[in-house]
Amino acid sequence: MGIATGTSLRTQRTSLSIQQANCEARFVAEYLVGLNATQAAMRAGTAIEQGARLLVAASVRAALAAGTKRQLEKGFSFER
Repeated sequence: MGIATGTSLRTQRTSLSIQQANCEARFVAEYLVGLNATQAAMRAGTAIEQGARLLVAASVRAALAAGTKRQLEKGFSFER
């Protein structure tokens, strides 16, 4: 039973990691649209309070930097 439990825990952790990565990816995409963490969190389907936390996560910051770079290379302007 120990092996099944260990395997089950690994599967759960992997599943949670994938869900977290998907959540972060949705947040990044939404944030790049409006540059508003609260609105991006709502549109990404996460709790509003998650917006500020996601902005400081290293993986999200890296994805935002890469997304911003791609937008600038395409000639996208952040000015409204």
